[in-house]
Amino acid sequence: MSSGIYFSTFRGVSSILLSLYFAHCAAFHGPLLHIAEDLAPRVRRQQQLATIPVKGASPVFGVQSRLEIRQLQQDVDQFNLYLLGLQKMQAVNQSDPMSWYQIAGIHGMPYIPWDDVQAAPGQDDNGYCAHYSTLFLTWHRPYLALFEQVLYEKVTEAANEFPTGALRQRYAQAAMSFRIPYWDWAAEPPDGGPVLPDCVTSPKVNVTVPSHDNATTVITEISNPLYSYVFHPLVPSDFMYDPDLVQFTLYPQTLRAPSSTNANATSDERASASAMANAQSNLQDRVYNLMTSSKNYTTVCTEMWYDENDDTGFDSIEAVHDVIHNNVGLSGHMTYLQYSAFDPVFWLHHAMVDRLFALWQVINPESFIEPAVQWQPTFTYAANTTEDGNSRLTPFHSDTTGDFWTSFASRDVKKFSYTYPELWNNDTNLSASISDIQAAVNNMYGRSSAASSLYSKSLSRFHSEERGTEASPTTEEASLANATTSTGARRQYITTIRADKMGLGDSFSVYVFVGPFNDGDSSGWRSEPNLVGTHGFFANLGGMKTEVPLMASGTVPLTSALADKVESDELSGLGVEEVSIYLRQNLSWRVMKADGCVVSSNDVPRLTVGVVSADVQPAPTMDRFPTWGPFTSHPNITEGMAGGLCTGEPVSGTSAGQG
Repeated sequence: MSSGIYFSTFRGVSSILLSLYFAHCAAFHGPLLHIAEDLAPRVRRQQQLATIPVKGASPVFGVQSRLEIRQLQQDVDQFNLYLLGLQKMQAVNQSDPMSWYQIAGIHGMPYIPWDDVQAAPGQDDNGYCAHYSTLFLTWHRPYLALFEQVLYEKVTEAANEFPTGALRQRYAQAAMSFRIPYWDWAAEPPDGGPVLPDCVTSPKVNVTVPSHDNATTVITEISNPLYSYVFHPLVPSDFMYDPDLVQFTLYPQTLRAPSSTNANATSDERASASAMANAQSNLQDRVYNLMTSSKNYTTVCTEMWYDENDDTGFDSIEAVHDVIHNNVGLSGHMTYLQYSAFDPVFWLHHAMVDRLFALWQVINPESFIEPAVQWQPTFTYAANTTEDGNSRLTPFHSDTTGDFWTSFASRDVKKFSYTYPELWNNDTNLSASISDIQAAVNNMYGRSSAASSLYSKSLSRFHSEERGTEASPTTEEASLANATTSTGARRQYITTIRADKMGLGDSFSVYVFVGPFNDGDSSGWRSEPNLVGTHGFFANLGGMKTEVPLMASGTVPLTSALADKVESDELSGLGVEEVSIYLRQNLSWRVMKADGCVVSSNDVPRLTVGVVSADVQPAPTMDRFPTWGPFTSHPNITEGMAGGLCTGEPVSGTSAGQG
């Protein structure tokens, strides 16, 4: 980025901030002098910049919360500014390093330097993003902060365009606390709404803008900036990865579930919405299991499989994150590592990933990044590089002198002037405690039949007692509560899935069924009643050159589905013997690539599917977590099936870095 562009941009946003300051102070009768005094030296310092410092949104108005997008919608003015800010950001010339195009391109293609951070020797056919890496969670934190920093500027620009006086003061006030929203794809949607929010699936949207004479406001319809990003122009060479896979050199805008591989393809948002609706309950169980059982940063962070992992390492935030990429994209931009960040929903999704990380950090304050080998190369790190908390999170500079953010430096979200609602206790006006976070996680993600059985009081009974009423346990709750050991622990069942994530040269998903389904109609698998869940492997389109197989793992929890079978009298109980016999007869899985092609399990490199169970001691109170016991493998369930774990085969199998 040329210094002229950046200096001009900063002077512009400084002017806007000053305007917002004055509007704020005029509205609240606060002092003005110290505001101007604070900003002036910052402007002078920024005019001497050699690099682009990533700081997040302006800290002038303090640390502010990132809200769930449906909660943000309830603040009509702030959501309006969000849409206008997105529209402005997407309109910036694609040659500008602070444009949507260039910031999205940091993640993957077009594989060019950003902020003059050059590629490591031989690594210029990769993006900067850290995936399959111990840096996965920490790398995306300054990446989101950069996006938030630029979008905040555009939001303040939009606020400053409203007519002076009360209207501008109103929008200035809304702009002051703006932070990017997250999309909670694991919790039950409020008021029975869709899992994939309507605000991201509608091609058009109404916004309030200044009238032509700038005297009042009018409502106008615009192309929804949450629906897609329109390339201006599309540069085919920027997206050419494999000459046999050219669709992304043809699409003029980002697509979800594209209707074809031709330039005139359209998005099928209903397919993406349906895929997410069918995945939500299993995602909820996965998030709850992760938050309550995973205590080690490395295993909760990355899908990379190590032999030394204990069995809790089968799932991770990265592995859960892969499902959303695959289910929303459905062979569109979100589906592939090198194209996904151009889709506007990417930023909502990754803000949710960062939020889960932030909640987990409070619960597990002692565990953080440890040295680990990264086998998936990036623009600045070759494969077989050992990374740790001091590794540079390139290309994100932390200051104007060329220093980079590191995992240790970005550990606290407040350094980027944001937080999440759960991280603050409104009653005590203090940072949330571990018990506060545990109560929030129980309330948001512990509502499935499987999870709620892990309380001495089920959630339904807990909430009924809050209301002063009595509630009889449901059949599911009764069956789950009765599946106990002599110590009162309750058995949880999980499908474990492991494969070479780049082995098919495409993103792919493993569909797990318990019971009959229409095997001959793969197009209907996502809506099959007996589909328990899917696990996705998020990959490069065309694969990736790697020195070793990239062994990744994930899970599909089974307990909620088994409880349903008990309720319908298809399964007599949840004891190990009954469940093992039932699953041996009724558990099956299928593999489908993102392009819709079904692949035999025997043809998926190193695919291994197994079933494990654990005794879990219920939590005594709503602000405590259940206690997980060790996992037991049940190879008799999958032995002899294509891709099934066999008796005598170690659960750990092949690890990262092994052939």
